[in-house]
Amino acid sequence: MHLRINPPTTRTPSNRASQCFLALFLVLLFSGAVHAATTWFVDADRPDDSGDGLSWETAKKSIQAAVDAAAEDDHIWVADGNYAPFIADAVAITICSVNDAEQTVIDGDNAECCAVLGTELAPSGAVLIGFTLKNGYAEKGGGAAYGTLLNCWLIDNVAEYGGGAYGCTLTNCILEDNVAERDGGGACQCTLKHCALTKNEAKRPVEDEFFGRGGGAYECVLEHCTVSENSADIGGGAYQSDLSDCTLMKNEAKGYKVHGISHLGMGGGAVYSILTDCTVAENKAISGGGAFNCTLTNCNLTDNEAYDGGGAFSCILDICFVTNNSTSENGGGAYDCTLTNCLIAENNAAKGGGGTHGSILINCTVAGNTAQLGGGGVSARSTLKNCIVWGNEADTDANYSNCVLSFSCSEPLPAGEGNICANPVFIDAANGDYRLRTSSPCLNKGINADDIGDTDLVGNPRIRHGIVDMGAYEASIFTDLAIAPDTGVQGDFITRLDVGQDLTLSGILTEAQLTIAVAEGETVLAQKTCAGDERAFALAFPLAEGSHDLTIIVTDQDGNNSTTAQTIVIDNTPPAAANLAITPDTGAQGDFITQLAEGEDLTLSGDLPETLLTVTVAEGETILGQKTCEGDDQAFAFAFPLAEGSHDLTITVTDIAGNSNVIEQTVIIDNTLPQLAADLTMTPDTGAPGDFVTQLADGEKLTLSGILQEALLTVTVTEGENILAQKTCAGDDQAFAFAFPLAKGNHVLTITITDQAGNSSTSHLTIVIDNTSLDYDWQNGWNALFLPFEHMTEETAAALNALPCFSRNANSYVKTEPTPLTEMWVFCHNRDQAPALRGKWAELIPLD
Repeated sequence: MHLRINPPTTRTPSNRASQCFLALFLVLLFSGAVHAATTWFVDADRPDDSGDGLSWETAKKSIQAAVDAAAEDDHIWVADGNYAPFIADAVAITICSVNDAEQTVIDGDNAECCAVLGTELAPSGAVLIGFTLKNGYAEKGGGAAYGTLLNCWLIDNVAEYGGGAYGCTLTNCILEDNVAERDGGGACQCTLKHCALTKNEAKRPVEDEFFGRGGGAYECVLEHCTVSENSADIGGGAYQSDLSDCTLMKNEAKGYKVHGISHLGMGGGAVYSILTDCTVAENKAISGGGAFNCTLTNCNLTDNEAYDGGGAFSCILDICFVTNNSTSENGGGAYDCTLTNCLIAENNAAKGGGGTHGSILINCTVAGNTAQLGGGGVSARSTLKNCIVWGNEADTDANYSNCVLSFSCSEPLPAGEGNICANPVFIDAANGDYRLRTSSPCLNKGINADDIGDTDLVGNPRIRHGIVDMGAYEASIFTDLAIAPDTGVQGDFITRLDVGQDLTLSGILTEAQLTIAVAEGETVLAQKTCAGDERAFALAFPLAEGSHDLTIIVTDQDGNNSTTAQTIVIDNTPPAAANLAITPDTGAQGDFITQLAEGEDLTLSGDLPETLLTVTVAEGETILGQKTCEGDDQAFAFAFPLAEGSHDLTITVTDIAGNSNVIEQTVIIDNTLPQLAADLTMTPDTGAPGDFVTQLADGEKLTLSGILQEALLTVTVTEGENILAQKTCAGDDQAFAFAFPLAKGNHVLTITITDQAGNSSTSHLTIVIDNTSLDYDWQNGWNALFLPFEHMTEETAAALNALPCFSRNANSYVKTEPTPLTEMWVFCHNRDQAPALRGKWAELIPLD
């Protein structure tokens, strides 16, 4: 597909226009257009729409006129100016301003939608690039409906649904000061990427039973968008939407009042939505300043405000920062939420639950929160597991009030299994760093469970040293732990060691001035104390073949220590060889000689002697197949093409320690038929040599012999289904001689020559055994002889046809009707004239 975009020839495009050209090119490139498109021109300075629209000199005055003239995949260029709204009726056209949105305006005059690019029933391929759409009014989409918008500015539009846009895909657009009288102040049922939605509003009409939902967006998908300063009765920023990598800031769920009583006002930032990798900040609501009934993953909720649940209300939060939020009632950080691997810090509640109120917390750190009444950290029947609740403030019950804790750290010591009361030793709590030092008593003190998640708050593996830590952060006593040599998979701590070679265990400590020791049982294998700023270590020690459960002990200057278990496996034993087979295997099983049909692959398969092995099949430098077996899998099967001939394959079996066993296997592909046997003879041969007609004495066997044209062939002689003899020649032997009995008569024998690959050639040989002698008492006069032709060979019948007794002449006196090759009578006057014929003779009286 070749596309060429011709910019306007009499208008001077700005830098913005070049961006439009690029956007237009990309739209065309991915639209699938394959025919030559027509380019149309629109200029607001033209007197009317009478021009043909095919140049700037004959441009249309209105966008609608150009749209009406355009066909599928056409392009419309629009000069600077103010334009009336238009309807595209779902035609896949591209409409692009020459310059930018500020200079190319479509004004709905508070009466109609600025740009209707399709219909609700017909998906539109229409694209609008680089326009301002303002003062539009419609039921759905005041600014735009049912199309694609790039680099547009939608401002001051009004609709019942989607004040700015409805049913559109928007990229790099600004939606500002739009109003929805019901849903989606900025956008409704749209997909938005890299857009800004600001100061939009979804508000309840006066005395209307409905209420405004989603000040910025309603039922939308947003990626890399900024949603700010929007408002609604419910869902100030977004309602029932899917947001990723977005910022929701300074939005407000205002609710409304009836007779002085407040209603709704849930979710200042978002309500009933899914948020991933988002920042939710400085939003306000009656319930859930940041979010209400949402699912949040890897989000940052900060500086939000609400009557209840300053940060979040009735939400699910995983790997989130909940900080500096506040409430005038309960749950400064979160109210009635489920939080996993979260930091809840520096939040405030005017009543209870400065951090959380009535929530479930798993592997969370709750610190530095305040409440005016009770439960500075957590309150009101909250349930906590693997958590740290420390350094919170309240008039009573500074850390927790009326809560259930297990495997957690707090003060005073909570009732419940696995709880401790000890300073968790944060790295720098005063400056908001709540990670754990290596001397923390919270290391490896949680309980492993399925609901703790895979990673901690900053993406580290949730379990690093066998048992999960308490709190949101999994402590890293050291990083970059490695062994040398590491002959297997890097990081699996399985390797081999040469005789006399030491293993070296190395890494980087997370703090300075620590002592690290490695022990196996009670035996210390190596030890080092790092001085000054040094944090790296490398400890060398011998290990015998086998599995070694080592303990790594890190001790600070005050004598506090942390231990980590690490298993290292030394494996110096190569794996055993694999059992091999090929498919197809048309020759002798296991000789690896076979035929392959044209286009057919050879399959090499086998079973490995142990698990977790890698098998590689190669011919020279070319790898034909490779597989690493996982779990209990010990089988492999590789299919690959092989040309006719001999192939020396290498099968390498490698274990996870890097030990290898190499097998050399020759595979021969033979698709060529063997030649037939030469010098076929039989013994005895009492007839003419080579006519394979002979006599056999009573009890005597016929011997058939010959020479094969190559070695290692199998020759088989059969008569019908009966195998008379068979031989497989070994070594250089290429001769055969078979002895077998044959009865009197004709015998059609099949001689089959088969090579090792199973290729076969066949030939047929007729042998006649004739043991009957001619003994006839010739009389004077006429003699009759009966000759049954079915006992003759073709050669005998041909000879008979050539005899003079089959034609009238003065000497034959023979009945000479045309005679087919069936039983017949031969009449001869005397013995000298009688033909010497083989077969069955009978004495009869002449007919005439």
